Amino acid sequence: VAQLETAATTADRTAATADHTAATAKAELKQCQDAHVAAMAMAADEMDSQKREWQRKVDRCNERQAKAADMIQTLQRDIERFEAAAAAMETRVELKHLQDLNAMSGNWQREVEAHALTKQRSMDAMADLERRLKDALAAIEPTRAQLADTRQQLLQRTRELDAATAQYTTLDELFRTKTRVWQTTYDEMDGHWRGTLVRGGLDGECM
Repeated sequence: VAQLETAATTADRTAATADHTAATAKAELKQCQDAHVAAMAMAADEMDSQKREWQRKVDRCNERQAKAADMIQTLQRDIERFEAAAAAMETRVELKHLQDLNAMSGNWQREVEAHALTKQRSMDAMADLERRLKDALAAIEPTRAQLADTRQQLLQRTRELDAATAQYTTLDELFRTKTRVWQTTYDEMDGHWRGTLVRGGLDGECM
């Protein structure tokens, strides 16, 4: 009987120990489960937070891309407008240059024609004076009585010839001077026009 009681007491102690161990294990399991649930909740919150942050970054990126696209379109329109303005300006400059050249060519042609006419008149006058001199020389041969008067006429005709020759020389020098001035003006206008075209092209590219 004593042995049975001792065995029963030992069994009770063993059962109590097992119950305590089971309760402790159950409590530890509950703590682990609670910790796991808390960790999962924290992970879910962190994931949601990161997802919202990522979405904000994506939204900002999309907004910046939209603004960049608008800016690119604006720049393209500005470039097209600047290119059109540069082309129009170049056309106006070329037209003005051609008009100036045509006007200068017309003036030059008129001056050349006027000089040629004056030269022809001077040559005709000199030819007429030469004929008159020859006629005068022929007229003094038959008679010596009119020699003095004819000599005076010859001197007069000679002075007229000298005056006509001097006038022709003056006109010819004036024409040469005008020609040099026109050539200088033409070279300056041509250089200015070419410089204007080069600056227009560079500004268009910069813009």
